[in-house]
Amino acid sequence: MTKEDILKRLAYIKYLYKAGVEQSKQPEIIAYTSVLSFHDAIDWFMNLACLKKGISEKDKKSIIGKQQIFLMDYFTILPELTLAASVEKINTRRNNLKHSFQIPAQVEIEECKGVATLFFEENTKIVFEIDFNDISLYDLITFPEIRQRVIDADKSFKENDKKSGIIGLTMAFYRLIQSDNRKKRAEFGYNYTGITTWGFHHVNVGQIRNKEIKESLYPITDHIDKVTKQYDENFDNISESLNIIGLGLDFRKYTKFKFLTPPVYESFDDPIVTMGDPLGVTEEHIQFMFDFIIESALIVQRFDYSITKK
Repeated sequence: MTKEDILKRLAYIKYLYKAGVEQSKQPEIIAYTSVLSFHDAIDWFMNLACLKKGISEKDKKSIIGKQQIFLMDYFTILPELTLAASVEKINTRRNNLKHSFQIPAQVEIEECKGVATLFFEENTKIVFEIDFNDISLYDLITFPEIRQRVIDADKSFKENDKKSGIIGLTMAFYRLIQSDNRKKRAEFGYNYTGITTWGFHHVNVGQIRNKEIKESLYPITDHIDKVTKQYDENFDNISESLNIIGLGLDFRKYTKFKFLTPPVYESFDDPIVTMGDPLGVTEEHIQFMFDFIIESALIVQRFDYSITKK
């Protein structure tokens, strides 16, 4: 297994762990799902650690002296790992939840999050000689241009250039949405024309050349122009919303992302993004934007439009 393979799998493990962190922030009635994510992330970590060390399934069974391997058995298979007693609490709560539907209290969920965090911070260094915080989720993005834009945005934020960073993330998401259309065209060619949306042509008083007619019709044409312009804007919003929902993205997160980022204006060359000073944008907002783009990229890139056997 190459170093690149290990880093990519660690990125998936970190992504699952971060999903658990986000789930733990939800109302208590649904926050319990985070326990399952923390458990699965640790389980994946254990299996990857065995792969790195060349420990086969046969070796695992031989070490523990039984045929079925459970999460806590890995602390015998990999004795260098730490926090066994703490991880056992996650394992117990997961089993109680899965097999008896005993929902953990919020304080127990917070404890599980803390244990999972410490587990990965300590054991990633021990097994892989890597700082868990240094594992990049950007490698999960398969679109080269989008991945590079996200990396460049991260660099801007580290240089305390919030404005460039936000513009970079805005363009990264814009290109991500475009990339889905490019995938369709690559597969279907000219047979793909995009989603058809309704719209209205503006009746603009400025297009009427005769001065007398223009002056006599102005109240009517001005009203029509305003009404049709509003219809156009409404249908543009509907089209945009349908596109986001159709891609399977979280629409509420998309709405929040839109509030945090500037608008993108279409042009014949590159799209234009302009903004003033990003006042009120916190570190939590920035992390949300990064997480949303990575989550969206994983959803968009995993769908295969291919209809032919390869």
